[in-house]
Amino acid sequence: MSKKIQYQIDILEEKLKIYNDIILNLNIKKTAVEKDISIANNNENIDNFKINKNLENEKIVLESKQQIIKQTISKTSSEIQSYESDIININIMHENNLNNEDIILKEELLRIEEQKKNVIEENIKKLELAFIDKQNLYNDIEIIKNELEIQNNYISEIQISLHSSRKQTLEELHNKKQNRIINSQSIDNYKITESIFNDQIIELETINLEIIDFKKNIIDFQYNNEDNTKLTNYYKKYNLDINLSINEKITILDNILNNNNNKINSLNLKYVKQKNKNDIRIKDIVDTYNKSNRIKVIGYKDQFKIEKEKRTNLENILKTLTDKYDTFDSIIINNINNDLINANNELEDDISRSDDRLNIMKLRIIDEYTYELNNKINLIENNKNKLVDLSNEFNDTIVELDNIKDNIKKLNYIRIEIDNLNSEIKKYEDIIQQIILDINKLSIQL
Repeated sequence: MSKKIQYQIDILEEKLKIYNDIILNLNIKKTAVEKDISIANNNENIDNFKINKNLENEKIVLESKQQIIKQTISKTSSEIQSYESDIININIMHENNLNNEDIILKEELLRIEEQKKNVIEENIKKLELAFIDKQNLYNDIEIIKNELEIQNNYISEIQISLHSSRKQTLEELHNKKQNRIINSQSIDNYKITESIFNDQIIELETINLEIIDFKKNIIDFQYNNEDNTKLTNYYKKYNLDINLSINEKITILDNILNNNNNKINSLNLKYVKQKNKNDIRIKDIVDTYNKSNRIKVIGYKDQFKIEKEKRTNLENILKTLTDKYDTFDSIIINNINNDLINANNELEDDISRSDDRLNIMKLRIIDEYTYELNNKINLIENNKNKLVDLSNEFNDTIVELDNIKDNIKKLNYIRIEIDNLNSEIKKYEDIIQQIILDINKLSIQL
């Protein structure tokens, strides 16, 4: 019986030795694995858990950095797109600004051409009025000549001496009648001159009323869009392009109104001036006629002296009027034509100034455009360079992150292997402990 127990004890001790060797080998293997971890991390004292946690923290930091870089890349790409869109808008605005300046020049040149026409029309009006003044001057000269002829005849008749008081009375009556006819004709001529001015003013005022009605019909048509025969007739009458915008039409019609008002004001001034002159002339004629009719019968010598003085006065008036008539073209007409030349020269200067302004504005627009364009191009280039740097940085983080992930994966594998070794060691330690218990029990039985 004791031999059998001893045999069992020997078998158990043999197993115990085998299991102790297994545990020894497992511990050696575990020590080797742990040594690999320390060598990989250059620190023999670093705990495996700490190493793993540090790598996880580095992984989180790199992933966060990657996210930030991605956002920055997205933001930078959006900025590049925005700047490229800005360049498109800058180009469009640049073209629009240049076109607007061309339109402004075109409108300015149209205004100048219109003003040239107005200047020519005004010159024609002034010449017409000047020729009327010249004709009135000619009429005045003819009247004075007639009066002088009558006066000469009258003096001759006085010199011849009158045959009888009856005959003298008849002659005086005849002369008075002639004077009355001439005076009446002169007054009628003055009134005709006033009427010409008045008719021109009325004509312009009538046109202005039509223009105002024309504008009203244009505006009504703009909002109601109904056929309007009157409006069609207005377009034809004033030769206005129906395809123009409403603002352009209104501007052209306002210009006509302003020009007509200026003409009306000018004609009113000339009308008042001419009327005042005519009133003075008519008053002189009436006063002279009344005065001659109030003259009392005086002696032959005194009458002869008075009539000679009257003739001298008429001759002086005739000379003054004739001198004015002879120099009328060289002074009055030339002044009017010089005004036309000066006005045209001023308008030509306006054209030159408009061209200069266009060149200055276009240079300014080009400078501003070049500055803004270069600024956007530089911003795009800087952001593209920034994208390259960000892309390189992002690629670097990818490499770092892959390395960390590999290390974490390797550490996880090693930790699993250590856990397995510990589990094996524990298993055999438990078996050894049981064997020792069994040996002790058997030893008691010996």
